[in-house]
Amino acid sequence: MIARRASIGALLGAAVACGLSSIQPTPASADALIAETAEPTPVSAYGETLAWSAYESGSYRLMVKAGADTKVVPTAPEPRAFDASVGLDQSKLPVVLFSRCHRYASDPSQLLFAGAASGCRIYRYDVAGNTVLALPLGQRPGESLADPSQWGSHVAVAATSRRGHTRIATIALPSRRRSLLPGGTLQHGLVSSLQIVGGRIAASWYAAHGLETEIVLDTLAGRREILEEGEQGTHSSPQIANPTGSEFFDAGLAGEEAYWVEPGDPLIGTPAVVEFYNPLTQTSTLGEGVPDVFSVAPDGTALYYSTGSSAGGCPCAIFAR
Repeated sequence: MIARRASIGALLGAAVACGLSSIQPTPASADALIAETAEPTPVSAYGETLAWSAYESGSYRLMVKAGADTKVVPTAPEPRAFDASVGLDQSKLPVVLFSRCHRYASDPSQLLFAGAASGCRIYRYDVAGNTVLALPLGQRPGESLADPSQWGSHVAVAATSRRGHTRIATIALPSRRRSLLPGGTLQHGLVSSLQIVGGRIAASWYAAHGLETEIVLDTLAGRREILEEGEQGTHSSPQIANPTGSEFFDAGLAGEEAYWVEPGDPLIGTPAVVEFYNPLTQTSTLGEGVPDVFSVAPDGTALYYSTGSSAGGCPCAIFAR
C-alpha cells in the first residue's frame, strides 16, 4: 500500500466517505459534543443514526441518536459495552444490530481484547418503532453469534463454535443461507469489530489479549487482503504511533474505503493514527488524531468519534465533526 500522511483535520474531513478529499479540515475545538460517557465506548453510525453505550452504576445501556432524537434502547443493561452496529436493512433504512450474551469473560471491563463471551445471539432494534426483537439467523446448537453488521440482505457476524473456534459468517436474508469467510491468520484469533458494506467485510482480529492484532478486508466474492498486522513487544518502530508496539482495532468501512485505528498514548502525548485504505487504488491516507481516540464512525459528510483508553479510563466523550 502507498500511504501519505496528513493532519487529523484533513484526514477526518477527507475520508468520511468515498472521494471526500475536497472537504476542508475543521479545528478540533469546533467539533460538536454529542455525549459525555463515564467509560469509553465504541461508536457506529449510518444514515444520521448513531449508536453507543452509556456506562452507569456498573453496567452499560445502549443509546441511539436518530437525527436530533436520542433514546435509550429498550433492552436490559449489559456488563460490557454493546457491540452495536448501524447498518442498512432490506428496506434501505438504518437498522441497529447488537448481541446479548449469557456469559462474559471474567473481566468485562477489558473493553477491546477480553476473552470471548458465550451464549450470544443477535437482536435487531427498529429505530422508527423503538422496538427490539431477536433476529433469527439459523443459529446452531452451542454456537455464539456476536459483532453483527447488516447491509441489505446480508448480515455478517462473528460465529464462535461450541469448541471456541471463531469465523466470520455472512448470512443471507430471508433464506438464512450461510457462507463462512476464512479465519484470521492469528492463532486462537477473536474478532473485536467487523462491518459489512456492499460486498466487502472489514474486520479487526486479535489474539493474546490484544498483543497480536490484524486488520482484514474480505469480499463476498472470496477476495482477501491483510491490511495490517501488529504485535506489541520490546521492539518498537519510530514509524508507528504507539511506542510499545503496533496495535490495530476498530476496523470498519466508509463507502469503498476500509478504516481502522492505531492508538496513541495520552500520557506522553503520542497521537492516535486513523488509516483509510482504498482497495480500488490500493492507496492509504494516514492521519494523526488526539491521543485518546477510541472509536471512529464515518457517516456521509460527518464523522463521529469517541475518546478514552482501550483499557478503561477517561475523560470520555463522543464528538461529531
